[in-house]
Amino acid sequence: MRGVLVLAAALLCLSGCATAPVEETKAFAAAVNAVKSSSDLLWDELNIAERNRYRRQVARTQGGAFRFQVGDAYYFSSIAEAPDTTDFRRAMTIIHDYSELLRMLVEGTNVEAARGQIETLIGKLATLAGSPAIGAAAGELSGLLDELLRVISLEEAKRLVVTGEPAIHQLVAALRAATPAIFKTLRDEILATGGGVGKKVDAERVVVANFVVMLDRLDQTFAQLVRAFEHPTNPVTLAALVAFSTQLEADVKSVRQAYVAFRNAT
Repeated sequence: MRGVLVLAAALLCLSGCATAPVEETKAFAAAVNAVKSSSDLLWDELNIAERNRYRRQVARTQGGAFRFQVGDAYYFSSIAEAPDTTDFRRAMTIIHDYSELLRMLVEGTNVEAARGQIETLIGKLATLAGSPAIGAAAGELSGLLDELLRVISLEEAKRLVVTGEPAIHQLVAALRAATPAIFKTLRDEILATGGGVGKKVDAERVVVANFVVMLDRLDQTFAQLVRAFEHPTNPVTLAALVAFSTQLEADVKSVRQAYVAFRNAT
């Protein structure tokens, strides 16, 4: 009975308590989706490079070519990703799922679905332990989501955006700070395989640089969303968010072209 009352109260709040920045939240969700779709290409490539680097290290150790250790499993398995790649992809997925949760909350279409999304997101956050910076941001966001599970309403969504701003910025910053190491792993794979090394390294640098720029623009887009929740009737904020979202969606095309250039470099 108590659950029914909470659900009813949430629905009433979503339908009439406050003005929701729906269009702004949709624009932010579209921007995140654009960045995630392009970053998936980077993670696919990084996974291969990270695996191969580790396998070369194992092969150089005495008896490495003939051993199996449990700790090696994620570098050799055909059904899982290498550990660093897993953390990076999951961090980006969490930002994406967070944006979808906000969209669901402001639209108020399905409270139970939103509750399920929160529980799934908490589970994903709990798995981010590899990178200290990513893990710290995940911990902050997880605490907010635990509170949101108790009452889902538009006011809670607003608090989630505003209070969760540092955690989302920190997740983006952690991915940004990791790009030199990501580039090194990708570069080492090029050096190990040979053939058109100079052009391939240059093309790979463009790929990673594009990812940094997209992260910066995504960070700016999220800052605009926070302003939209603070001042939901401001048309300037909506215009800025739509502009950022449109730019990021256009950037995906350039990112894909950069990947084509990298693969064709000889």
